[in-house]
Order: sequence, then structure tokens, then C-alpha cells
Amino acid sequence: MDSQLIPNQLDELGAQISFDIGHFLPDNMMKMGAVLKLHGIPPGLEYNAARMRIEGVVTDDVILGQPYTVQVKIYLNDSRILTSDFNWLIRDVKAIDPASVTTLAVPALNNREDASAAAILAAVAANSAL
Repeated sequence: MDSQLIPNQLDELGAQISFDIGHFLPDNMMKMGAVLKLHGIPPGLEYNAARMRIEGVVTDDVILGQPYTVQVKIYLNDSRILTSDFNWLIRDVKAIDPASVTTLAVPALNNREDASAAAILAAVAANSAL
């Protein structure tokens, strides 16, 4: 196939997955009795052919931050075999150091209340310095 049939995926370590591959197949492929074979699925996940879904839980033995290339082979009843790949990236959000992430909420300023606005900004700045 010339285009990527299934979009790239991003999931978290330990995520419960039920990803509907059949949703991305054109109706005419479904009517032609397409059979799918998948290779390169991340550990802990399996392809359920009866439901046309990738299911399972992303396990600890995955390679984090490096995409898995999942190859989808589509066997049609007219003996054609189509292929399409997509990437599946697994990340561990619990491993992100909160100290390296800075979130700062700055309230909207009302020009008529400059003294109040200055006090609020000073308080926000003091809290972010902690």
C-alpha cells in the first residue's frame, strides 16, 4: 500500500489496550474477507483476529522511547497481499522527573487593579521559586 493505513500509536507503560485495527480497513476489504497478520507488536499485546483488535496490557519488558514498527499484512480472498506499517511508541510517564517539568499559571491582569495584579504575580513567582 502506498499510504499508512493505521495511524501511529502512543501508549503508557502498564496501559490496558483494546485497539480496533478493523476500524481502519476500508469497507470493501471487510466485504472481501480480509485476514490480517501482525508482526512487531509490543510485549504484552496480542492480535485478536476474531475481534480485529490488538489487546492486552503493555508489560515492563518493553523498550521505552523507541518505536516498535508494527507490520500489518492483509490477505485478500483474491490472493493479493497488502502491507502497511505503523509505529507504536511506549513511554513511562511515572519516570518523568517532576522537577524537570515547570508549570506556571499566570492569572489574567486587569489594568485597573495594578496593585492586586502585582501582588498576585509576586505570590506566583515566590511559589515557583520553591
